Amino acid sequence: MDSEDEKSDFTLIVEGRRIPVVKEKLAERSPVFRAMFSDEGAGEAEMTSAIIEDMHFDVAELLVNGFSGKNRPPVETIRDLFVAADRYQIEQLKKKAERMLIADLTPNNVESYLDMAELLNARILMRRSVKKILEYWIESRRPVKDQKELVERVAALTFGNKFRVSFSVLKGVLWATNQTQFEELKETCIERLIGIMSAENVYDMTVLAYSCNAPILKTKATEAANTIYGTWGPGRNSKKTRLARHHAFREPRL
Repeated sequence: MDSEDEKSDFTLIVEGRRIPVVKEKLAERSPVFRAMFSDEGAGEAEMTSAIIEDMHFDVAELLVNGFSGKNRPPVETIRDLFVAADRYQIEQLKKKAERMLIADLTPNNVESYLDMAELLNARILMRRSVKKILEYWIESRRPVKDQKELVERVAALTFGNKFRVSFSVLKGVLWATNQTQFEELKETCIERLIGIMSAENVYDMTVLAYSCNAPILKTKATEAANTIYGTWGPGRNSKKTRLARHHAFREPRL
């Protein structure tokens, strides 16, 4: 028996097995357990144990004790731990599990991870899942006409302020909505792209406009390039500036 077991004053019972814990430490980690223990001071009898339902024993152990990077649990356990940490509001552990799930994202599991992210309002996992889906579509040049529901879902999440949206995400959404002929979503995406247009991305915007048949975006990108590179200022004649201006006005090869 280790020192933690010797000091324990409470027991969690999971799948018929016992996990000795220290109330004070568990209350510090979890507001849910803190609320449970605080009820004892409101006329409730003092509790010495609690049965935890719908959780595997190994997940409960990690929930209580955490884990180090050297002892990485299997990914199936990490998924369950992510849900459990959300349930018991152990934010630090939830974030750690979320980072590990992000590292495990693949085209084969990304939709299930997106489901989990939406369910638990995990914005970082949500954003990375959306980005992974879009990257896979674009890099594989995979037709998405048979995935209209997923395209619509990805677009709705992107436009719903669920997470921070980058140019690369909007680029992917425009490509997908153009493929699936969701004209209204495509127009919304173009508006968002115009809103973030800058000297750093104006050339990429031009390429995107041609590839996705977006004349309004092409016009705005051309106007922006003219404003950015057509006026006198520091660096106007640098090689980088001249090349950027040249590329912004020529029709790119797609």
